[in-house]
Amino acid sequence: MKRIAMSPWDFALYSADDGSSILKVMFSEGDYKFDIGRYFLIAHPWDTKPEGLELLKSVAARIRSDYPDVVFPVLDEADLQILT
Repeated sequence: MKRIAMSPWDFALYSADDGSSILKVMFSEGDYKFDIGRYFLIAHPWDTKPEGLELLKSVAARIRSDYPDVVFPVLDEADLQILT
């Protein structure tokens, strides 16, 4: 998969070979606020124009607030091959 958009310390959007989109959302956890990235499958291609990126920011914020009860499937990072 290849990164197609990002907002630092918030999210990164990747395009998979099958055309699906994968959203990496950053979480800060624990007493020392460790940064942890979690990956979520978003089935359809995503618009990377400014309006789409603003919507992705709100999706990422919603995922953080609702985790682990999110509507998007969580993917294991070990199963992903990331190309930058």
